[in-house]
Amino acid sequence: VSARSSILAKARDCAGLMRRIVAAGHELCNHMPHDRSYALLGEPAFAADLRAAEESLAPYQPQLPPPSARTWFRPPMGAMSCAMARVLQREGYSPLLVD
Repeated sequence: VSARSSILAKARDCAGLMRRIVAAGHELCNHMPHDRSYALLGEPAFAADLRAAEESLAPYQPQLPPPSARTWFRPPMGAMSCAMARVLQREGYSPLLVD
């Protein structure tokens, strides 16, 4: 059974675990650099933080093409804004709103 793992962008701190998750066939889900709400950020600031999180996760899913590597986004604290939704749509993400 495969699963999605929502990962804060602190992947470098647990590189071995990240490799084992991906090697076991699980999918990584972008969960941003910090566990705080991003709903009050404007589009440029949110997009910059989203890309920083992508860069942190990229070394652990090199076998996936970029669109697949950016499939899922789980907003910290479950908080979403219209600005976030626009950026996510442009970047090819689908929000994953579960807790």
